[in-house]
Amino acid sequence: RTIEAGELVPRSSVGDASSVRTTSVVLRSAVDVPGSVEPGSVVEVWAAPLIERGTYDVPRILVADATVVTVTRDDSMIGGGAAALEVVIPRADVPATLAAIADQSALSVVPTSGAAP
Repeated sequence: RTIEAGELVPRSSVGDASSVRTTSVVLRSAVDVPGSVEPGSVVEVWAAPLIERGTYDVPRILVADATVVTVTRDDSMIGGGAAALEVVIPRADVPATLAAIADQSALSVVPTSGAAP
């Protein structure tokens, strides 16, 4: 809840802002994700940078350790089976992730080996 002016908050309830190491972002996968990817799944996020319309560079790992919060699959023909995911990622990966989204890289979400939700 919102803390109003003048309210007291126990010190133990407040963390240091510099200690926050993760945040969440929403990204759209260029292709559908496996059915095993659901909230709680640990995944890798891969990016293939756009070279020119319809041509992409070699994919690379963008985020090696992301946790899925939500998955919205688009099964319509227009959507091409793509999915939108909210994932929790390390703050250090945020700039590269936002840059990949902005430059229209093809993003893919891949479950990590042996990861279970």
